[in-house]
Amino acid sequence: MGTLTTKIKEEVTLNGKLYGNEITKTHADITRVKQTTVQVRASGNDDLFDFANATYSIGTVAFNKAKYIRITNLDASETLFLNVYLDPATAADQYILFQVPPKRSWILNEDSMDGTGSATTTLEQIDAIKAQCSGAGSIQVEIFVGEIA
Repeated sequence: MGTLTTKIKEEVTLNGKLYGNEITKTHADITRVKQTTVQVRASGNDDLFDFANATYSIGTVAFNKAKYIRITNLDASETLFLNVYLDPATAADQYILFQVPPKRSWILNEDSMDGTGSATTTLEQIDAIKAQCSGAGSIQVEIFVGEIA
């Protein structure tokens, strides 16, 4: 087992005064790390990974086991569209769309994602995360997932 440490840091100097902060989060008992780079096409929705009762491959994340997920758009000009699909048992073919601009990341820091409105979801209800690029070609996307046993 390992401990995953993540940091978010802001730093800016305005009129000679330094502003910002650094937040460090540790995620204990990490037993699996999945890190890969994939091509995401403009046509269709490419599967990044599915959520399942057990972990089978790099493309599967076990329910309630992911403690940290980062998806980074490595492209310099195209936007990445992430479709976070909800479990069909609770919401047939519904998804939440996130736009990840060039050279930016989408991060899920905990094992749940709550929303309000007409539907509320938690990570255990997510069925899949799929991706598409805004341009005509394809882009490189990096995925990092830290899971507990």
